[in-house]
Amino acid sequence: MKLKKKLLVLYVISIALTLLIVGYHIAVRLDKEKFLTIEKELDRQLMHLDFALTNAVKAAEADVEALALNELIRTRDDSGFTSFVDIDVDSFEYNIPPDQQKIVNILNAYRETHPYVNSVYMGRENGTFVRSHPTERIIEYDPRVRPWYILGKENPGKVMRTSPYSSITQPDINIGVVTALVDEKGKVYGVVGADITLENLTDYIQDIKVGRNGWAALVDKNGMILASGDKSALSTNVLDLGQSLEDILKTKKGYTTFTEEGHKRYVFFYTSAYLGWKLCLVMPSEEINREISSFVGEILLDLALVLIVLSIITFIGLQRFVIRPVKKLDEGVRQIEETGKLDVHIDVKSKDELGDLAEGFNSMEGELKKHRNHLEELVEERTDELAKANEKLEELSITDPLTGVFNRRYLMSRLNEEIKRAQRNKHSLSLITADLDHFKEINDTAGHSMGDEVLKQMADVFRKVVRETDIIARYGGDEFFVILPDTSREGASILAGKIVKKINEGVFEKGEVSLKYTISLGISTLDGAAIEQTVLSDEFISSAREDFMKKADKALYEAKEEGRNTFRTEN
Repeated sequence: MKLKKKLLVLYVISIALTLLIVGYHIAVRLDKEKFLTIEKELDRQLMHLDFALTNAVKAAEADVEALALNELIRTRDDSGFTSFVDIDVDSFEYNIPPDQQKIVNILNAYRETHPYVNSVYMGRENGTFVRSHPTERIIEYDPRVRPWYILGKENPGKVMRTSPYSSITQPDINIGVVTALVDEKGKVYGVVGADITLENLTDYIQDIKVGRNGWAALVDKNGMILASGDKSALSTNVLDLGQSLEDILKTKKGYTTFTEEGHKRYVFFYTSAYLGWKLCLVMPSEEINREISSFVGEILLDLALVLIVLSIITFIGLQRFVIRPVKKLDEGVRQIEETGKLDVHIDVKSKDELGDLAEGFNSMEGELKKHRNHLEELVEERTDELAKANEKLEELSITDPLTGVFNRRYLMSRLNEEIKRAQRNKHSLSLITADLDHFKEINDTAGHSMGDEVLKQMADVFRKVVRETDIIARYGGDEFFVILPDTSREGASILAGKIVKKINEGVFEKGEVSLKYTISLGISTLDGAAIEQTVLSDEFISSAREDFMKKADKALYEAKEEGRNTFRTEN
């Protein structure tokens, strides 16, 4: 048997036996241990989620209780408050007296400062109803027969949470946090409450990341899905996904599985002691298996170290049985090259490839050099291709595919950087948020594809008007942001005016469709010199960014309120 076959058989047998023994050991001994580790980690994540949700609900309950103690809200003079009982829907008009408007302002301020609260309201025993903001449509409405009012009235002195119930004015499912208004004689004369819709709960938990493709969900004690990363499952019963999920309702914590569209999923669940809800983390089985496989890969890395040791041992054997004879061959060949004599005897007592090597060494060296040079060219070529592919991938990851401007992810990252730069240089930083007026009507009348074309044209207008140093990004839908570094409020206002003018001057035409559209903008400005902190934490930057964007959104809302087709700056 030739040397090549001897070494090949030796390595194949050694590696095969090693992988077989270690692989079997991993499969049998470590699979369950790794799964238990994953389960414990997800249990900790569920407890953190329970802590956050419980604190959020407790805070909402405390705030509702505080509202019930407000002197304006507790007023007994409710004869002039708005009533929707037995009204003529077609002729009804709002006529809010000053005292009621003060209460509306208090309720609306609470709603705007609590992002997961959809509505804040108060009902009275005389049937009047005060709400934080007008309903989308006017209907006859008696608060005294609604679930939230009945629950609050039946439990005076307590802050209660309702079971999920349907909204009358909107296609929402609500969970109410309510408390009764009780006079000094213990008589209930009204109920104050705040609604959290299932949509808002879903928005709350969507920021919770469970692996790459998992999601979080909330289930009430009856099995209704209150919130889910998969919005299509909202308001359905968890048992509709499979009877195997019955364990979620029967057991306080643990995990179970179900199959959806041919894919197996794990559900890890935990019961909130305060809320009584089931907090669930759903993960595809493929992802868990992938994590386990990754763990196995680490073990295989250890195996590679073992093979290195094996290679060292093998090298010792090669040193004796191969390298020494090759050294003799090399010395003989060098002697031939130096002297030019062909009568040098290379004393290699071997009847394998080493004997053949003495005869073909010179020609083999030339072939090796040729192959090496060719390999270097291939490596350089492939490296260049990979660099170009990575550049293209990075560009795609921060670009909105429809309009070609930056996407929301890049907007958030870049805005953080610009806030830091503004603080560092003590310069002003401005932000414009833009929103097409009546964009829904464009989609409804001309079609969504035409709406997409309008968004593209709108992005082109931004590119023509703004400076090269400004950053344009699409936040979502028809909402855009423009970051203006080193720009005062006055400079941003000038630029916003140019954008409004440019939009008004243009006419969108495509095929037989010709239409004009307008745009509303809001401006907020950050004074970098006013930031006192010298070291900006991630939490501070995130909070400053959100406040910055909210101010621009508020200015946009004012522009909309004042007739659209204009811009407004923050107060």
